[in-house]
Amino acid sequence: DLGISHAELHTYHAFGAKYYKAPCVTDSHLHTIVRKNMAIKNAPAWRCIILDEQQDMTFDYYEFCHKIVRDIQPRAQKDILFVIVGDVYQNIYAYKGGDARFLTSGPRLFHANTCYDWKTLRIDTSYRVTHHMAHFLNRYFLHYDRIKAQKSGHPIRYLQCDAFSKTPFQEIRAYL
Repeated sequence: DLGISHAELHTYHAFGAKYYKAPCVTDSHLHTIVRKNMAIKNAPAWRCIILDEQQDMTFDYYEFCHKIVRDIQPRAQKDILFVIVGDVYQNIYAYKGGDARFLTSGPRLFHANTCYDWKTLRIDTSYRVTHHMAHFLNRYFLHYDRIKAQKSGHPIRYLQCDAFSKTPFQEIRAYL
């Protein structure tokens, strides 16, 4: 819709399937591409790589990213701009090795691949929760003002009760 024709969006696995022409459905497939040092096929000369959800990066994903960079960038050049995005508080793949340190240590881990200076920006604004929700979360769960909200909304009624009593059912039935 924006007329952007010089950008591509891939998961790690979709990238592996497209540019390494290999089965790439599982993380072990990514590991195989790296271990066998498979050749990249028909890859454009990207100038910018954006890595999103880095709080969930695993070591296999990290190695795969470095393989991509080695394959598309001549050794003497460091002209790729890296943008590393994520939220350390939203790591949901720790059970399979996802580690937010790939986000927080990104400048150190990827510095050898770029000539650009690193800038760190903080994420503290939510466009999903309302002011009332942010206030509740900050005050009662986080105990400090971490989340800033942009949405207005109706005040929220919080119900503290025994989850196995009739109260939750009666509350929901009243709203229905």
